[in-house]
Amino acid sequence: MKKNMLNIFISIFLCSFSLSTFASLLISPTRLVLDERSRSANVILMNTSNEIQSYRLDWKELKALPEGGYRELSQQELLSFPILSRIARLSPKQVTLKPGESQTVKVSARKPRNLNDGEYRSHLQFTALPKVEVNASSPSTTSIKLNVLLSYSIPVIFRLGQFQYGNKINNISLKHDKKNNKATINIELQKQGKYSLSGNLFAYWKPLNSSKETRVGILNGFNFHHELDNIVAKVAWENFTLAAGTLRVVYQGTQEFSGTKLSDYSLTITPAMVKSALN
Repeated sequence: MKKNMLNIFISIFLCSFSLSTFASLLISPTRLVLDERSRSANVILMNTSNEIQSYRLDWKELKALPEGGYRELSQQELLSFPILSRIARLSPKQVTLKPGESQTVKVSARKPRNLNDGEYRSHLQFTALPKVEVNASSPSTTSIKLNVLLSYSIPVIFRLGQFQYGNKINNISLKHDKKNNKATINIELQKQGKYSLSGNLFAYWKPLNSSKETRVGILNGFNFHHELDNIVAKVAWENFTLAAGTLRVVYQGTQEFSGTKLSDYSLTITPAMVKSALN
């Protein structure tokens, strides 16, 4: 009975947060935020495979790129970048999970004296440990097969001081693939605060002379990190049709920004613009 109740609780907990599946490992949430009042948080891991899996947990130092994605910090950048791992603690640092088994990992931050206000970030990396397969088909020969290491990371943030955030969408544009009749919405955002943002980007389309607006694209879990002043997000336009109307993009907050519209922007596509694009 207790086991069933625990499974029900875990299922409800996982459904309340963003989820990511990596190499048969379910990770929730996919972004952690700590502050002066809440200096610790939990990440739940669940083995969704039919085999016993082991994972090593450590820190990776990444810098966000304006065009999206990350790169590793250089040795010189490590000296000045506000890294969280220097003051963070993990427990445990390695897990072994049976099929269907879950594990809670505690992440905490220690605030040393004279720590400057700001936002500190490192990425918590989960690395699948290789399975060793020994082939001893004959007494005279033994071979060992090592599987390739796979890893996945999530951002962990610690904020200190007055919470200042904001952004605006400066422009949106379309990149049209005429051959395949597909379109990508390029969204240019500008930071207006000190701290990072997280949310979902929604694209809506309203044809000319129509009052009905339809959602045509979405980008979930879009992070605008503190080190960037500008970033370009790309959203695929589903079932694209080139026509006159209004394209509207909304950056809607999630997690600590839940219920907050972070920014929006509208682009009017005129009949003349459509005619020019077709010629």
